[in-house]
Amino acid sequence: MKKYQLIGRRKALSSQSSKEIRYPAAHLHSLPFEILLEVLQHLTDDINNLLSMALVCHKFNSIINKAFLYNTVTLNGSRKFSKFAISHIPTVRSLAKKFSSQVEASSKVNLIQTLILINPPTKETQQSKTKIAGTYDIESMSRRGQDTEYDSYVTSLTNFCKESYSLKNLILSELPPQFAFPIDSDEGSSNSSGSNGGLFSSWKREKPKRTLSTLVLKAQSGWSMPFKYSHISTIISVYDQINELILQNFIVDEGRLSSYQTTQNIEIETLTLKSCAYTNRPTKRVPSFIFKNVNHLKLLNVSSVKDLSVIDFVKSNNNLNKLTIDFNSSVFYESTPNFERAFNFTRFNSFFKLLCSGSGSYSNLNEIELVNFSLWDEHGHRHNIDEVSKDSDQDDWVAPSTDTFETLLSYLSNIPSLRIMLKDRTMETSCIKCGAIQSPGILETLGYCSWERLLSPVIKANEKCKIRLLSFSGNVLFVRDTTAPIK
Repeated sequence: MKKYQLIGRRKALSSQSSKEIRYPAAHLHSLPFEILLEVLQHLTDDINNLLSMALVCHKFNSIINKAFLYNTVTLNGSRKFSKFAISHIPTVRSLAKKFSSQVEASSKVNLIQTLILINPPTKETQQSKTKIAGTYDIESMSRRGQDTEYDSYVTSLTNFCKESYSLKNLILSELPPQFAFPIDSDEGSSNSSGSNGGLFSSWKREKPKRTLSTLVLKAQSGWSMPFKYSHISTIISVYDQINELILQNFIVDEGRLSSYQTTQNIEIETLTLKSCAYTNRPTKRVPSFIFKNVNHLKLLNVSSVKDLSVIDFVKSNNNLNKLTIDFNSSVFYESTPNFERAFNFTRFNSFFKLLCSGSGSYSNLNEIELVNFSLWDEHGHRHNIDEVSKDSDQDDWVAPSTDTFETLLSYLSNIPSLRIMLKDRTMETSCIKCGAIQSPGILETLGYCSWERLLSPVIKANEKCKIRLLSFSGNVLFVRDTTAPIK
């Protein structure tokens, strides 16, 4: 009898607790979601205040966890990642896995949108050697349990990627030269039907494709290491598509990437190379399976002319239709006798003429984006290496020089779509030539007619070229869309 009385009392308590509490309109709890975010934003400097606010009610707990605590998670080293994995990620080696048929991941896993892993561990052999400057060998003995630590790290990361369906950005930073994922993955992509086959494999429902928005790999400071398939093998064993792969301080070795083939299928739409070098071997060019679906290539902070040849390597897949080039890269500039940094029109005008020609292997290239564009000064100077003195005599029968800024713009007009983003000028500077003070952001004050006059070499050379000019902050300064109807 007492048992049934306790059951009835429990139901009554649960029904009372399930009633929705109504707060007055002026109460903090009743504020809209956007205003609550602004209020809680002032507490982000002190994590203890956020944790205290998270204990107030379910609504505050949900907002703080989703928008602040778990939106971006940064874990430095294997120890912090191991602690995180024990609390949130099911692993094969956990005791609960041995005594339970299914271990669920923490509910907080699906709140993470950006995961930053710094200095991940490496799988060391019994005795490893590292060369510095190609001369000195440093030997290091692997400590006990280091291989187990690496295996646990890879397993936990794989399980996290499988469980976290909200993850958009994965950043692996400070990668040591010996870093690599295991190549022989036992489970292919998320759409693989498995190796068992059998009678029921034909009618099993195919799993939905997994997509990762951004995958960033940054080499350890001071190192440049060749990019290998093993750097992303574990990631592509879970995801079928990566919208953008960003490599920083890597070496793109054409021979190494072309020689490796696998049955795994991965779709990478955009490839961004930042401060990366390129090397090729005298072999027949074969497209890499990693870059076979790349349709957008971004080259940032290019330092060598040879590094621009990576364009030919990527476009051999016959899918490249958009190219982004950092116009502030040191490769495009040289020092003049006056120690002025000037654009090398003599060398690179022909390069951009070939890129925008639309012929041969460049016929698929439909759009060129130039970022950090700084060839316009605020008061009319044009950077030109072979600038002719106004006092020098010129014969009328001599053909005009093609090594000019106007010629560069006319070559760029041959591309169907041209997008230019100006360089950031947030600081007040002085002109080297005349000493005039250049105020930041003055270019954004120019009107449509002013930009039309400055872009006249592009506009007059090709009436079909779509032009879009943006400031560094993304504000649209000038647009000419040839497909828009004339009013």
